[in-house]
This record gives sequence, structure tokens and C-alpha cells, in this order.
Amino acid sequence: MQAPDSHAAGTMSERSAGHSILKRSIATMIAIGVAVVLVLLLLSGLINREIAWTASRSPRTPALPIRAHFADTAAMFAAVDAYVKSEMNAVRAPGLSLAIVHGDQIVHRRSFGIADPQGRPVTSETPFILGSLSKSFTALAIMQQVGQGRVVLDAPVQRYLTWFAVRDSMASTQITVRHLLNQTSGLPKSAGLQLIRGAEAATRAEEARLVTGVRLHHAPGAAFEYSNLNYWLLGLVLEAVTGTSYETYVHAHVFSPLGMTHTYTDEREAQRHGLAQGYRGWFGFPRAEELPYYWREMSVGYLISDADDMAKYLLAHLNGGSDGGPFVISAQGLAELHTPPVGSPYAMGWLTDSVVGTSVLWHTGAVANYHGDMLIVPSARWGVVMLSNVNSFVLEGQLSAAAKGVASLLLGYEPPRPRWIRFRAVYALIAALGVIWLAWRIKQVATLVRWRKSAASGPAEPVWWRPAGALVDPGVALGLFVGVPLLLGSPLSTLRWFAPDLTDWLILNTVVALLTAGARMAQRGVK
Repeated sequence: MQAPDSHAAGTMSERSAGHSILKRSIATMIAIGVAVVLVLLLLSGLINREIAWTASRSPRTPALPIRAHFADTAAMFAAVDAYVKSEMNAVRAPGLSLAIVHGDQIVHRRSFGIADPQGRPVTSETPFILGSLSKSFTALAIMQQVGQGRVVLDAPVQRYLTWFAVRDSMASTQITVRHLLNQTSGLPKSAGLQLIRGAEAATRAEEARLVTGVRLHHAPGAAFEYSNLNYWLLGLVLEAVTGTSYETYVHAHVFSPLGMTHTYTDEREAQRHGLAQGYRGWFGFPRAEELPYYWREMSVGYLISDADDMAKYLLAHLNGGSDGGPFVISAQGLAELHTPPVGSPYAMGWLTDSVVGTSVLWHTGAVANYHGDMLIVPSARWGVVMLSNVNSFVLEGQLSAAAKGVASLLLGYEPPRPRWIRFRAVYALIAALGVIWLAWRIKQVATLVRWRKSAASGPAEPVWWRPAGALVDPGVALGLFVGVPLLLGSPLSTLRWFAPDLTDWLILNTVVALLTAGARMAQRGVK
């Protein structure tokens, strides 16, 4: 009669031991994952990153510039074209449109490559989504309202958006319009990267919910931090003070006066006029993709234009607010728009920088499948715009550096040597690591199958396959899954938007690691 009780007690003891092992295994995986996350957080504070959604400046200690020698202007523009084509090919961009202005004239146009998979050639009238180049238009529109007395730069945002409030109620009253323009509001970059949800906000209450839980990273006015949320709010301020939509306003008060007849606020209209097909980078190669058009983020990054119209826009910035027609802003307002606060690189929709020792204003722009850069050299009265129909967070820095390289040539110097690993080298490394990773995963699965089949004969387990070693793999995978977005300063949803290849690998790697570890532990009888 005692044998069944003894057997039951033994079974319960085995189950208890199994549950204990399972709990310790999970705790070990989590501990390993946390360690990996901490290492990545440490790296994020030590490295200087240039990524798709962050305006970044040139190195503070540039190499000594090398003089370029051109027989005449035609030779200079030929060198520019060759350089741009080389950089475009280096990142495998399908198409690119370039325009250069000098003084009060458009002096050079050149387009390269294709606008869509059917092979339609890019021209200077091919529209592209501008990404964050749109912020400059938003800043200009707000400064127009400042000039008319409808907006006061140092007035709190709550004067114009009564519902505006972040988590800190006192700080909410201190954030001003100027803070939004200069990106010194304290609103975090991470909140701006989640702004895709703003496309779904149709009411003031829904808009308010996007910011009410946001915790500021620093006191208003204390420091620069690039956040799309600043310019999303400015678009709402513009609508509040003008009583009209953002789209209607910029058409009437910016595009029309400057003769920008091929600039759009509607994707369907732009498509009717030849909008370039956007491409996303997948493991180093462009892939044509139709992605959502977030029109409610117009003030942040969804205006659409071509190189010709953007050249007109640059002329206005170089010539006191006019491209030869009506003035869209006063000289005083334009000067303020171009001037950053003390200690910050960001003016109002423009980033200050230098090229071969000469001060420039520039901005990069990117959505998931388009990239653009614009740059002006006020002292020499040069302007450059480059628009492309591809994007990937790996190629961002290289394309932006190319725009500055063009400016170097225009100023009589060779483009500076790149200071980071080039696009193709990065993906060659990724490809090599990918092959190693795939071979390792295949070996893991094959070893598991072989070990299960021969388990009855009691074979020795590989050292790396024993419980302690087996837990390292899923622990590291979990750590990478959580830590890589933190390293890049981006939520996973945004990383998936700008780097689908990397994000898909993170997900796949984590799933495979967990399944493999689970199968291994099940084989050992952990229930």
C-alpha cells in the first residue's frame, strides 16, 4: 500500500525540482540579458552616432582641407557630378536629383538613376518626400506669424494650445514657442520617434494624450535635444493662430509666393505628377516599398517637393526672404530663423555647422524610404539640395556627408575623407556575420536532433550545449533585442521603420534562441 504513495511522492519531488530548475534557468537568462543591455547602454554613451532620425554635426576636428583646382566652372560642376554619382552608387541609391544655386540664380541641375522599378528616369522635376527638410518650412511659417504679431516667440505654448501639458505640470507652463523652434523644450527624442501614432489622432483630446505622459529630459531652454514632437506641436500652433490647416497655409504663404509649383501636401497629387517610388535598404540592397503616408505629420517630415522647387526655396534663404518675387519673411525674421541659441547647434529648422572652415546651415531629411539634404553657405551664397528615393539608417551619414562634400567642391576644396566605415563595408561585415550566424544556428538544430535521436545510448553532450552554456544564447539574444534599440536611441517600432533588416534579424534571432533553449531543456526533462 505504501508503494503508490512512494511513487507519487517521488513524482511530486521530480516536478518540484523541475520547476525549481526552470525558475533558475529563466532567472539566469534574464540576468544575462540585463548584463548585455547594460553593456549596450554603456556603449551608447561612449560612441558618437549618426543615425537616420538625428541631426548631427561634422567632426569638431576636421582634417586639413585639400585645395581642388578647376579650369573653369564647367569643370567644377563636372567634378561635382562625378562625385555625387560615385557616392550615389556607393550606397546603391536607385535615383537622386541635385540642384545648386549661387547668388540669386539656379546654376546647376543634374539627376541620376531611376524613379521607379519600371526604369523611369529621375529629373529635376521628380518629386520626393522631404522628411525633416519639412521642418524648415514649419519654422518659416511660424516666423511669418511672429512678423505679423500673431505669435510671440517667448510666449508659452499653452497660450496657443490650451490643452498642451506634459507630465510635469509646472514645466508645461514654461515651454515656449522659441523652445520648440530651437529644439530646447526638453521633449525627448524618443517621444518624437513614436509620433507615428499622431497620424491617428483626429481630435484635440487624442492629440493631448500623445504628450500628457511625456517626461522631459531636461528643463525647458536648458539644452538641445532633437525631437520630432517639437515640430509636430508647431504645426498645431500654426493651425491654431491662422484658423486654417497647415497644408492650406503653406501653399498660400510659402509655396505660391516662391513659385514652388511642384511642391505638394498630398501624396496622391504628387503621384499624379511623377512622385519617385521610395525604396528601403534590405541588407545593403534597395527594395521598392509602398509605405503609409503620414499626412498628419506634415509639419515634421511629409512635405513633397522636387529639386527645382527646393532650389527656389534655398534662393529665398540666401536673398533676404525672396527668390526674386515677393518676400516671404523679413530680413530680420530670416536672420533670427538662422541663428541658434548660445551653446546649441540648432537654429530654427536649420542646423549650424562648418565645411572646410566655412559656416554653413544645413538639414537632413528622412522617412523610411526617402532621404534628402539641403545646405546653404551664406557667406559665399552657395546652396545645395540633394533628394534621393532610398533610405536606411546605415546610409544616412554617408549621403549627408556627400552634400557637405559637394559644398567643399564649390568652395574650392576636395571633399573630406570619410571618418566612418562606408556603407558597403558595413554590409559586407553584416553579410559575413550573417553567414556565421546561420551556420551556427544550423549546427545547433542539427546537434539537437542528433542528440535526441541517440539519447538512449547516453552520448556525451557538447560543452556549449550543457545547461549553463545553453542559457547564454537566449540571454544574449534577449539582451540584444532590448538593448540594440536603446543603443540606437530608438523604440523598436521606429527601428522597424528605418531598419527592417536589422529589426527582423533581432526578432528572428530571439525566437530561434528561445525555441532552441526550450527544446534543450525539455529534452532534459524540465517540465
